[in-house]
Amino acid sequence: MISEKTIERVRDLNIEDVLKPYVTLQKKGSSLMGICPFHSEKTGSFSVSPSKSLYHCFSCNRGGDAIHFIMEKENLSFAEAIEFLAKNHNIHLEKTETEKSVEEREVYKHKESLLVTLEQVNKFYIENLRLGIDIETDNAKKYIFGRWSEDFCYKNGVGYAPSDPSKFLTYIKEKALNINNLIELGILKKSEKGQNLYPLFRERVTIPIKDKWGRVIGFTCRYVGEKPGVNKYINSSNSIIYTKGKSIFGIDKASRCKDSDYIIIVEGASDVLRMQSVGFYNTVASLGTSWTEQQLEQLKGLTDSICFIPDSDPPEGKNYGPGFEAVIKNGSNAIKKGFNVTVRELPFTE
Repeated sequence: MISEKTIERVRDLNIEDVLKPYVTLQKKGSSLMGICPFHSEKTGSFSVSPSKSLYHCFSCNRGGDAIHFIMEKENLSFAEAIEFLAKNHNIHLEKTETEKSVEEREVYKHKESLLVTLEQVNKFYIENLRLGIDIETDNAKKYIFGRWSEDFCYKNGVGYAPSDPSKFLTYIKEKALNINNLIELGILKKSEKGQNLYPLFRERVTIPIKDKWGRVIGFTCRYVGEKPGVNKYINSSNSIIYTKGKSIFGIDKASRCKDSDYIIIVEGASDVLRMQSVGFYNTVASLGTSWTEQQLEQLKGLTDSICFIPDSDPPEGKNYGPGFEAVIKNGSNAIKKGFNVTVRELPFTE
């Protein structure tokens, strides 16, 4: 198994150095521009942000960090991309000291298989949002782009799951995605009689949940249809790669903010995206109301100071809304863990 130290060193590579063999870049303001290496074009639409270590093509909407670029361009898994970059940039490939059993290696391979499956599912949602031309998708775009810019959404993998289940079922058949993986991840559900499969996410804005290394491990999805009584938000089911009480939304970007004095905690994924869209990449949220011991431990590895920004809209007849009540509980637990805790009021609108 590759050590986290090696992954961190690879992750810290200058993105322009990683991309140099694939694309010629020229400085344009604070960014670098070039001809996209993923599709044919005459006018360069491939943008690289050295300060953020991210790339994005404004034409084909591919984007991500240097590791993700190598995964796509060289058709490699995450682990293979780390080895590839380590070898090509003279980084010692350090392995974990403990020898893994056959069973542990099989579990690792299975996790990698699930991650690859989720990456393909995310591509479906992104492409469905980008290329959809029906009224339903137009309504989804109005909702999404009314909250975040189109460019920001594509860079961050925001997509849309259509109401028609046949679109997704056709896609997974064309891509030959592993059905058992999709069922295990909760992306596909069995009908009551168990004879048919249907996608869990339908008529929903899809926001990918990522791990520390930027790999998609699940989704949080917002219903934008008009049926009454439907849950506004639903998250992916727990799996061996995603657990609600252990995962932190926004940790992929927050863990890169090594020069930040503190981490901001907001209520939900949409609030994290809003803060990130204006440059506060040190913003995270839990995937529920309460912060668990495991989640706070992860933050402890990044910072000693956290700032809570709760939703400041109290229900009628109450001095505090559920956001403030959650901060009182979570802030108290964070103080017990040794954090310096502050609270700021910043209203968000849905």
